[in-house]
Amino acid sequence: GQVAIIPKIEGLSCAIVCDDAPLMYAIPRTNDCVFGGTNEISDNLAADPTTTSRIVAECSRVLNIDKPPVEAERVGLRPFRKSGVRLERDQLRDGRTVIHNYGHGGAGFTLSWGCAREVVELATL
Repeated sequence: GQVAIIPKIEGLSCAIVCDDAPLMYAIPRTNDCVFGGTNEISDNLAADPTTTSRIVAECSRVLNIDKPPVEAERVGLRPFRKSGVRLERDQLRDGRTVIHNYGHGGAGFTLSWGCAREVVELATL
């Protein structure tokens, strides 16, 4: 997936996600904001300027703001499992505990709150 990091948007206090085509999301952070909206299957880790322009244009349209400057572009892989997310507690041979929490694919942000809550529950057993 590819995202654009843009300056902080005053007044944007929560994430905005639109799963309908064209996909877009805006995630405010302390010092900046993440604009996203790709859903291609690829192992290419190079940022595509055309994709960045499309992401910024769509997010700006939905938020009804002027297009902000892009501070950075990020590209990363979003591994998923056909069998679904693996979220479980496991015991290693040496007695240490490990909690598996992976395979979210492009839904990582969406699922993060619920999965984090379950990880805490598993860690305190």
